[in-house]
Amino acid sequence: MAGGKKTGPDQRFFNQDLDQWGEAPLFCEPWINKAIILQHLHFSRQWSIFQLQDILGMSESFRRENPHDERINVPAQSCITTGDTGCHLTLEELIKEAPFNEN
Repeated sequence: MAGGKKTGPDQRFFNQDLDQWGEAPLFCEPWINKAIILQHLHFSRQWSIFQLQDILGMSESFRRENPHDERINVPAQSCITTGDTGCHLTLEELIKEAPFNEN
């Protein structure tokens, strides 16, 4: 930090790309997730591809308490050996969540 002010790519993205004032939060809050996804959807591209945890991260009820638990790619571990698919919800659970599916 230079002069007590937070710097770095996360801070620059928060201030410049998201047009937010002040210090960037330590973790990606749901409103930030939503702002990033909306930003991508408004780009003039034919395709936008999002990881499932980015979509789920827009909801307080679906996000995990510990953001490190949402990480699906740990190079030192294989999902084949750990059996971890990276998602803590089943498709059946997601289908039942009407408020989330309506947004």
